[in-house]
Amino acid sequence: NINFPCNTLIISLLVISPYYLFLSNYARPYTLLLLLCLLSSYLAYLLIRSDFKKKTLIISYIILSTAVAYTHYFGTLVVASQAIYLVCECYINKNLKKNILKIFLIELAIALLFMPWFLVLLFQMQVRFSRLEENEAFRYFNLQAIRDLILFFGPGYSRSTIYSTLNIIASSTQFLLFASGGYYL
Repeated sequence: NINFPCNTLIISLLVISPYYLFLSNYARPYTLLLLLCLLSSYLAYLLIRSDFKKKTLIISYIILSTAVAYTHYFGTLVVASQAIYLVCECYINKNLKKNILKIFLIELAIALLFMPWFLVLLFQMQVRFSRLEENEAFRYFNLQAIRDLILFFGPGYSRSTIYSTLNIIASSTQFLLFASGGYYL
């Protein structure tokens, strides 16, 4: 092929071009998001087929759906649509009463695993759009109040450092109290 050296040169220049390297950084999370969405949707389908009886499928679905939510903020919409799909399929199959608690616990586990990133989302909204509350864009939605409420009930938190010894001890104590309360319930 006569054009082989020319094509190789053009491809080589494209590969090392700063512009394309810059744009490739945007494409990476979306391909991962697409892969994780496909896998978690397939696991949601398998959960319906197995009637929520296989624990390995449930655990895999929780892990993959949490990864979807962590990959991109819009992944939470995919997880929410999968929850609606699970409820609708159980309703159609006439086993909603039997599986509604399982679906709720699965989605609650995903929400609890996503909670630390939700705090980051609130911080980012407050930093990036600091004038939203001043301009009354969120008339009945106070980001500072929601963040403080979540942090109050969250793991041991202080404004100085999250990883101090006192916070680790407080977090461990809160976790043990929560686990023992759940056991006694």
